[in-house]
Amino acid sequence: MKYKYDDKIENLMVEVFANFCHNQWANWMEWMLPRVLDNPKHINSDYPETWTERWRRQMRTPYSELSEDEKESDRKEARKILSILKETMEAKA
Repeated sequence: MKYKYDDKIENLMVEVFANFCHNQWANWMEWMLPRVLDNPKHINSDYPETWTERWRRQMRTPYSELSEDEKESDRKEARKILSILKETMEAKA
């Protein structure tokens, strides 16, 4: 049996997973950035200040408040998850 989703359900699932992806990334960045950027063993100049400013802003911004371009980055990851779920469900059907 092949699972089918209408566009409305699929779009909702993408948004749910995108929110999850953003939160996972933000939690990782919250842990990782101080260990890299604030560590004297690392050369901070390897990361342009504009990147780190953007990363800090994005990790503190809820998914719902990101720009559409930023949301699309999370949606891309969400679609990968959804694809894996679909393949798994179809294989088990």
